[in-house]
Amino acid sequence: MENLLEREFHAQNRRKLLENLENGDTVILFSANPQSRNANQFFRYRQNSDILYYSGIRQEETILLLHKRSSTEAEEYAFVIEPTEHINVWTGIKLTKTEVADISGITNVEYLDCFDNIADEIIKSSKGKIYISFGNNIRKAEYINFRQEAWKKAHSELEFNDIDPITTTLRLQKSDYEIGCIREAIRITKNAFAEVAKIIRPGIHEYEIEAEFYRQIRGCGCEGFAYQPVISSGSNNCILQSINNQGICHEGDLLIMDVGAEYKGYAADITRTMPVNGKFSPRQQQVYDEIMSILRQIKQYYTPGSSIDRIHSEFEKLMLEALQRLNLVTKDEIAHQESVHATVKRYSPHLCSHFIGLDVHDVGNRHTILKSGIVMSCEPAIYIPEEGFGIRIETDMLVGETPVDLGEE
Repeated sequence: MENLLEREFHAQNRRKLLENLENGDTVILFSANPQSRNANQFFRYRQNSDILYYSGIRQEETILLLHKRSSTEAEEYAFVIEPTEHINVWTGIKLTKTEVADISGITNVEYLDCFDNIADEIIKSSKGKIYISFGNNIRKAEYINFRQEAWKKAHSELEFNDIDPITTTLRLQKSDYEIGCIREAIRITKNAFAEVAKIIRPGIHEYEIEAEFYRQIRGCGCEGFAYQPVISSGSNNCILQSINNQGICHEGDLLIMDVGAEYKGYAADITRTMPVNGKFSPRQQQVYDEIMSILRQIKQYYTPGSSIDRIHSEFEKLMLEALQRLNLVTKDEIAHQESVHATVKRYSPHLCSHFIGLDVHDVGNRHTILKSGIVMSCEPAIYIPEEGFGIRIETDMLVGETPVDLGEE
């Protein structure tokens, strides 16, 4: 039953994609490159999120070809590695054609050496557009898909169109199946936090805490972390993406833990800040209470028609009041400030929200108009380097007329 649900989910995604295309159009998607770690080792493979969305196939060296023949007819192909004795011995058993079909719902499954002939035949016989992913990335990270680039070079006479805008629109609004996966990732992450809290004490290393999170998350059958966890104690609190996790937790330190499990490709993103010795100092408690107050108030803006810009604007208004109560800025400074944004950014330099899905920083941007079913983070924070600590609290919100805090369910 579960396989049937997942297979239908991927098939429905392909149908929605094709509905956005014209008759004769073709989409070709290439799986993510295996990432080399050293001479003969690769990092643990993580599939391109679009391939996951449209097929559920997690295996490297996979190509999807979708061709819209007419409004009622489509051809779907999956091209995968042909298993050999060498591959089976050295890197493990690869999926059979039957298994690929069962996972994806794609009936035409071929080995990679058939791709060129089949793709060429379909392209030559139709007059439609050819779509590939241009690799758009909200963080502007450079990414080159080697197999795609080689294929493009061999077909320099063709004109290519970007499928990413269509895929972004489809992936933004989550289905019930996707929301269920995210809920499970959150549940597992929250349980991990509860277990990790039991071992936090002065003298423990950040990497020991990271190791316990990994044990808890992998022990539930998850793929692992949805992103590199941030375990930062003491002055490391003020390093936003401190992923070295080598420090020692000392008496009086605060500990920021930003961790999320990945379940069936979907991310959780949760942050908690805790006192290492179990008790906040009066100043730490004062800042913590302000953050929790902002968190409670800002949730109301996760509604259809809003945007990250709108949410962050409301966050900055609340932050400006909090910074005054904390004596971090004065009324005179505010009167002469360049902008509210510039003042707040000194103590909270990142946005208070981002989209969550197959990627922890999922498709969409700060101007995207929100719709019901979108999942986003809510992460107010104050960092005070001159006082040697920062506090961030993060939960995951489901956009709706009545927003839902998935981290509190």
